[in-house]
Amino acid sequence: MSIRHKTILLLCLSLVALLLITTLVARNFFLDNYLYLEQQMMTRNLERVKSTLTDYSGSLEVLSSDWANWDDTYQFVTDKSEKYIESNLPYQSVLDLKLDFMLFFDKKGNLLTARVVDKDGRPCAITPDIQKYIIGNKKLIYKRDKNDITSGIILCDSMPALIVARPILTSKGEGPINGTLVFGYFLDIGRVESLARTTHQAVSLVDLRRPLSQDLIIAKDSLLKGNLFYIHMHSSALISSYIIVRDIDNKPAFIARIDAKRDIYLQGKRSLLYLFISIIGIGVIFVLIILVLMEKIVLSKLMYLSSSINQIRNSGSASERLTITGNDELAVLARAVNQMLDSIESSAEKLKGYYNELELKVQERTSQLTLANEIIKADIVKREQMEERLKQINRCFITFGDDPTVNIASLTEACGELLQADCALYNRLNNELLCTKAHWNVPQDYLFVDKPEGQVCYDVIMNPDKSIFIANDLQNSRYYETDINVSKCNLQCYLGKAVRCHDKSIGSLCVVYKKQYDPSEDDKSIIELISSAIGVEEERYLANELLRKLEIAVKQTMDGIVISDINGKVGFINNACAQILGSDIESIIGKYPKDFCSEDEMEHLVHPIGEMTMRNGSYDCEIELKRKGMIYPLRITNTLMKSPEGEVMGTVSIWKDLTSQKKIEAQLALSQKMESIGHLAAGIAHEINTPMQYIGDNTVFLKNTYESMLALIDQYSVLKNKITSQQDITDTVAAIDRLEKDITLDYIRSESPIAFSETLTGIGQVRNIILSMKEFVHPGVTAKSPANLNKAIEITTSISRNCWKYVATLNTELSPDLPSIFCLIDEINQVILNMVINAAHAIEEKIAKKLYEKGNITIKTHKKENMVIITISDDGIGIPKENLNKIFDIFFTTKEVGRGTGQGLALSLNIIVNKHGGVISVESEPLQGTTFFISLPTNVK
Repeated sequence: MSIRHKTILLLCLSLVALLLITTLVARNFFLDNYLYLEQQMMTRNLERVKSTLTDYSGSLEVLSSDWANWDDTYQFVTDKSEKYIESNLPYQSVLDLKLDFMLFFDKKGNLLTARVVDKDGRPCAITPDIQKYIIGNKKLIYKRDKNDITSGIILCDSMPALIVARPILTSKGEGPINGTLVFGYFLDIGRVESLARTTHQAVSLVDLRRPLSQDLIIAKDSLLKGNLFYIHMHSSALISSYIIVRDIDNKPAFIARIDAKRDIYLQGKRSLLYLFISIIGIGVIFVLIILVLMEKIVLSKLMYLSSSINQIRNSGSASERLTITGNDELAVLARAVNQMLDSIESSAEKLKGYYNELELKVQERTSQLTLANEIIKADIVKREQMEERLKQINRCFITFGDDPTVNIASLTEACGELLQADCALYNRLNNELLCTKAHWNVPQDYLFVDKPEGQVCYDVIMNPDKSIFIANDLQNSRYYETDINVSKCNLQCYLGKAVRCHDKSIGSLCVVYKKQYDPSEDDKSIIELISSAIGVEEERYLANELLRKLEIAVKQTMDGIVISDINGKVGFINNACAQILGSDIESIIGKYPKDFCSEDEMEHLVHPIGEMTMRNGSYDCEIELKRKGMIYPLRITNTLMKSPEGEVMGTVSIWKDLTSQKKIEAQLALSQKMESIGHLAAGIAHEINTPMQYIGDNTVFLKNTYESMLALIDQYSVLKNKITSQQDITDTVAAIDRLEKDITLDYIRSESPIAFSETLTGIGQVRNIILSMKEFVHPGVTAKSPANLNKAIEITTSISRNCWKYVATLNTELSPDLPSIFCLIDEINQVILNMVINAAHAIEEKIAKKLYEKGNITIKTHKKENMVIITISDDGIGIPKENLNKIFDIFFTTKEVGRGTGQGLALSLNIIVNKHGGVISVESEPLQGTTFFISLPTNVK
């Protein structure tokens, strides 16, 4: 493209850019100002409409003031004079005042008289709107003081009304208030048109209760959010503005809407169009002027300069020069071109000399490169040989199998072949003895020795700098005497490298020559590479051995082990677990727990990985697994199996058979129960002995009474017979009197009921003790069942009463709304009994130190969230801090011999934590007392 065309294009683009920039600026500033003026005009029009409505209300207030503050009106409300109505309230007065209604109320709110006209000016009855919204509006009618004036809009069913209600006062504006006067008129179509004529605007009032168009809905939402005005542009020719008018209760009554033509906006668009046309015209003229000037001043000279340079180029002569006059930039350019031609002409002469000199140097360099090429060819051959060696090593790696020993033999053979040795060996140092693990092409008379001292391969292992070991001229070295194979097999050179495993030298890879050999750097690299590969295989061998031992240990362990993937499929199971399940290992591998477990067992054996993650990666539980008539008590421990990167790979489940442990625990529990019963036996015997004593005494008394009464009854029988046979009864009556005195009948009559009552009470006490003991022992219960802990505490404290009643006062604060929980109640009884006996012993120790005469034991129960809490406190001797962490250890006790075996708290811990999933904790201060907290879950069955 020529400069002329580029100039025209650039000017046209500049003109277009100017138009675009002008358009953007005009639209963003010029036209926006017109829009702003338009919105300001619509806002002022709305304010004018609102102000006019306010003026209407003010005029109505002034008009009503003349009537309400008038002695005649004041008197009319009092005496209800018909003369006032006839002279002041003809219907023409309503029309003259331009009202639709006048309402007069007395101070009780009763309507005295009303003047109502319809839209045609004819008198009419009180409309439903007036009745409902004015007469029925007590708030509007009742006035509290003389300044209580209500004016504004009332929204009626048919249309809004403008009203004023003010108190009726004297002409001086004084009270007391004698009633209320209401003036008003409806804002019908005529008055809205009058409002439009007054404000010179197209005004309409929109009832918010009627269905609204989309623009009115948007306007309503905007105004109800707190905006004073809302303006909506329907099109480029029509705009509307909206304002909410509120009623006398400050609630939205209707929307006042003004529609107007967009004259200002259209004028702005016309002005913008005129501006664009003016800019285009001026731009075209400006472009034409610039083109003419560019043609005369620049383009003609450039054309001359271009043609002259082309002529010099075509001639090929650097001696020609440009001729151009003037001092402008083009003349300066022409002089610079002439100077360049001078330089080119002088440079051409110098280039000829340089060319001849370069020819001589090229010939000399060619001879040097010929020699270098020979050296490079030799290096290429060595590189190809090294690549071939590496390919052979790679083929060896590819053929590797699962047996590291075979792989080491292959590497040893490859090393000997690649280094073209007479033989190769790999020796490992095991327990301070040499062991040849792999060899290649060794002589038939080669002796494999185990003692390392003096052997070349041992020195390779012990090489301190861990570099390549090279030993030449072995026939004249010390190894001729120490290494029997050097002399026997006529060996001359050992090339070796120590093999390292887990960063420790464990063996040596050696290639042996029967001649002197000087290894190259490639040879050293080869033996170093292969020795490193053997080290990897040694690590693999050790790992396989460890894995084999672990597998044997896992299979033979007494605990069951199950390994599953993340989907629950069994990948491994040991003999112990298969025996528990009553199946063989092969029938379980590859299956899911649902294939060999019941649904109840699945709930405990299988736990989602997400749940185990929330439990810090593990889950413990105890279950009883039933297989082939056998019951296996198991402790199941499920643990997440993770990769070194932390990715979950599956789960490991340990099944511990608790059969033996359960037997021991049962024996310990029985031993502890027997110990507790031993503690209770003397006390229970004493508790039973007391009522039995007076039961025996009363029984003897009743026996003697019975014998005396039989003798008396016999006398009565004799008396009866004599009376029947009409014999003399004087002697018999006398005998009866004497017998009654002898047996003290009155005493028997008064004491016998007491004896019976005491006997029954004693029997009841013995019965209660026996029942409490029976409830405490609770024999034969092996499954958890619902139990009332409050009742258990009452029973336990009752049967243990003799253990504490002489040293302490026992108080209970048992929550009445404590829920029943699933538990082994006899074992819970045992725990409570242990705690009570321990508390009594602690108080006895404190009494023995004469610190007080009697202590206190307090047992409380309450519910907290999903746990039931039992608190057992005493103010006894307390527990030293150094013993707090030991008290739950089996057989740990600080009591004297005969008072405890140290099993009670250990068994209590097992019962609460392991059997019931609860928590037991203790707080204690020496000489202050001890408190045990037992928490049992309510939602575990």
